[in-house]
Amino acid sequence: MTINSYEPPPTESVNLPHWKKWIAGFFEWAGTIKDAVNSASTPSVSADNGDAAATLTVGTSNTTQVWNTALTAARVITLSTTSATNGSKFRIVRTSNATGAYDLTIKVGATTVKALSIAGSSADVEYDGTTWILTNYSVLEPYV
Repeated sequence: MTINSYEPPPTESVNLPHWKKWIAGFFEWAGTIKDAVNSASTPSVSADNGDAAATLTVGTSNTTQVWNTALTAARVITLSTTSATNGSKFRIVRTSNATGAYDLTIKVGATTVKALSIAGSSADVEYDGTTWILTNYSVLEPYV
């Protein structure tokens, strides 16, 4: 009795059966997707933004933005809708060192979301699929 051994169908230049190529390609694709999701959703804290305005964009801006320098003029933070998806978030922190009689105003276009008028305050914003909304505002109470 003769038993025929299995031989996979011929493949391209690499000596892998076609199903192994497919599996390798799938895992390469899945790894790329995983890396993209992790980089987009991994929380991160910015360096001090200084006495300056900023535009925040999902995927390129740190999720937590810090102003730790006294403000010498009104400053605007513009929230971009580029790359924003439902559930995208930013936290904007005006530390107690960011003194000054000027507002740090969070805007979407011409619309003000929140003005951080007090040093030691912060705001959380979230994209709802259409626009950015304020989800939290807090003021750090001085330690007594």
